[in-house]
Amino acid sequence: MPPPVHRRNYEDKEKAELLEETNWSDDFSWPQIEYMAAYFEVYDVPPETIILYEGNKQPPYMGLIIDGRARILKIDVQGEKKNLAYISKGKTFGEMSLIDGLPSSASVITESDVTLMVLSFDNYQRLIEDNSAAACQFLSKLARLMSSRLRETSCKLVDFLEKD
Repeated sequence: MPPPVHRRNYEDKEKAELLEETNWSDDFSWPQIEYMAAYFEVYDVPPETIILYEGNKQPPYMGLIIDGRARILKIDVQGEKKNLAYISKGKTFGEMSLIDGLPSSASVITESDVTLMVLSFDNYQRLIEDNSAAACQFLSKLARLMSSRLRETSCKLVDFLEKD
């Protein structure tokens, strides 16, 4: 995470309670949420902070917004920044890079103060090594999320192509 973020030192149970407040917890039991919470870190991020850079080759991570709002933007072929989406509580970013290890496909900038839970690549790998069943359930959640986003993007693409 780039500065000026502030890492909060939460106990695992406190992190689990934060996770439970989001729709991310819908697919998991309380013991599973408590278990996975140990792999996340919590950060406070001020407004207008770039928390993920498009093309970032640093170790990937997945961010889960607990509170606040951010925008996702991408640079087009002319070099102009284009807003793709706005995300808030319970929404994630960085999943693709976490899984495939490739550079980030977009940037994320906070719009307000944001409380953010982060799963680093190293902790993601530890989760896989420590508990394959929990990692499988986590990956299943990511797969459904990314499938949903791909379907939404496909619909938008069709709408765009029909306008031409």
